[in-house]
Amino acid sequence: MRKHETRTCPYCDLVFTYHAELIDHVVNDHPDHAAVVAGLEVHELPHD
Repeated sequence: MRKHETRTCPYCDLVFTYHAELIDHVVNDHPDHAAVVAGLEVHELPHD
């Protein structure tokens, strides 16, 4: 079984399982930094 990697928000202490969640968080909760993640593409599928 593959171990899940986590992603930590660079602007606060929140931790996310998926890259898409981190991008959504930055866009919605740190709008001053939304341009930083606006061009990122997500290349992962959710692991159920």
